[in-house]
Amino acid sequence: MIRQALSKLYSPESQEEKRKDYRNVVAAQAILLVISLLTDDWLNNTALTFFLFQVCCIVYLGLIWDLSRNFTFKKWLPATLGVLSILVVATSLIYNYVFWEPVGGVAVNCVLHGITVGIQAVVIALGLRDLVHGPRNAADKLWAAAGLYIMLGIAFGELIHFVHLMRPETLGPKIPANVIGFHEALYVSFATLTGGDNALSGISHFCRNLLAMESLLAQLYVVMLISRLLASDDPGEDENEAVSTGGPTALEGAPADAQRPEPIEAPGSPGSL
Repeated sequence: MIRQALSKLYSPESQEEKRKDYRNVVAAQAILLVISLLTDDWLNNTALTFFLFQVCCIVYLGLIWDLSRNFTFKKWLPATLGVLSILVVATSLIYNYVFWEPVGGVAVNCVLHGITVGIQAVVIALGLRDLVHGPRNAADKLWAAAGLYIMLGIAFGELIHFVHLMRPETLGPKIPANVIGFHEALYVSFATLTGGDNALSGISHFCRNLLAMESLLAQLYVVMLISRLLASDDPGEDENEAVSTGGPTALEGAPADAQRPEPIEAPGSPGSL
């Protein structure tokens, strides 16, 4: 049963579905980053910026939930992620637009960002497992590598904003604990992820430690990805992977005569020289 499930998990149809989902996720991530990093200066309207942020989050959570369904045959895990995503979206829309009040609002948004970080952490873990143990095809890995890399930056950006909501002035004394603070957290996260200078000297010591961890994880991710893509094609390893995924091995696909070993004649027996 497990072999059949793994075979279905890594089937060509499943791989094609993953590629499509990863392309959608990367597109949503690009739109989210453009809105987060540029609209503060373009629009100069916090209410409109927050609305666009909400729309992007709804689409993004829906796409990564859909992606998680292709990583495991355990139905309870994607179902749990889906329920959490719906709770985050519904609570955010209802509370921020109907019941908002300054003191409690920060605490509620802090919890919502914490749950979202957890959802992304689970999807990243499932994606990394699939990236390592799935079929070794560079074309299949391209969108997966890009999606997981950007997701790592967004997740750490949310984690930094989570800390900023709990401890104001984490990102500096002039950064408010609202959607603008989240945009600043994303900027710091991706500046660290790409090796750039974040130019924020006022960030807290704890925030710098988080950024150091993010930088280390990013480097490990790149090393792991390169080693996976450049791994030598070992026939024995390919046969083991085929067995683990339920596919045919080299001997199973060979004719019956090829699977039967040749008899070895003893010295001095008839027919030997």
